[in-house]
Amino acid sequence: MVLFSKGLIKKVLLADQLSYVYSILQNNTSTLGVWLLAICYMLQIYFDFSGYSDMAIGLSRFFGFDFKPNFDHPYTATSVQDFWRKWHISLSQWFRDYLYIPLGGNRVDKNTYIRNIFIVWFCTGLWHGANWTFILWGLYYGCLLLLEKFFLREKLEKLPKPISHIYTLLVVLIGWVFFMSPNITTAFSTLGKMIGIGATTFTNNQAKFMLKSYFILFALAILLSTKVYDRIQIFVYNQYKMKAVYTTWTIYIILLIVCIAFIVGGTYHSFLYFAF
Repeated sequence: MVLFSKGLIKKVLLADQLSYVYSILQNNTSTLGVWLLAICYMLQIYFDFSGYSDMAIGLSRFFGFDFKPNFDHPYTATSVQDFWRKWHISLSQWFRDYLYIPLGGNRVDKNTYIRNIFIVWFCTGLWHGANWTFILWGLYYGCLLLLEKFFLREKLEKLPKPISHIYTLLVVLIGWVFFMSPNITTAFSTLGKMIGIGATTFTNNQAKFMLKSYFILFALAILLSTKVYDRIQIFVYNQYKMKAVYTTWTIYIILLIVCIAFIVGGTYHSFLYFAF
């Protein structure tokens, strides 16, 4: 029940609110506005899909099925390879077991290994939809994984963790720009505006208003995408034992009532990943 509740809270109180901000900023042409748009989508797709996964796993346990977690705080990753160990774990494992390993995996020569990586990531992109943006997104990750394996791995391991973490967040954010865009032209136009190319201004009234009005939402979403909440929960449970359990249940019950109020009072929001 706790796992289902966590998923519903992620979906209704975080993903759906981020979706509202994203929809408003879609036509913003300022640099700040485009950055907020991309970050909104990055956070929205995580909370929407991880929330959906938590709800599904929680419901399955009511009926005696025990599925493994599908996400492991992917935005705490320090490399692209680490990110894909933590994001949509079931899909990564499926492609590994049914495509990558049958192709020979990494027990092949260098050229065949490169071929295998491109085949797997082309298919990963195509799996999300028959659109060039998804295929480019898949090949983008294939190239990054090859770069890390042959050139960047040792350098990333030597870097301070905050630096490698920022590197990973930036390349993942760029990936989400391709993923969220209706076509390749729009994707490159968005990326251009993020560095000032094609942007009308650095910021405008709409971007500043949305940042100010939804700053708490952004801060909360960023914080909850890390392991901070889990660490606090473990510490509190160890310190206060059953009192902490009762308090947690009380908080979840209150948040469930708030979720129901949002669902009843708001408009319908389907799960983002149902599109795939």
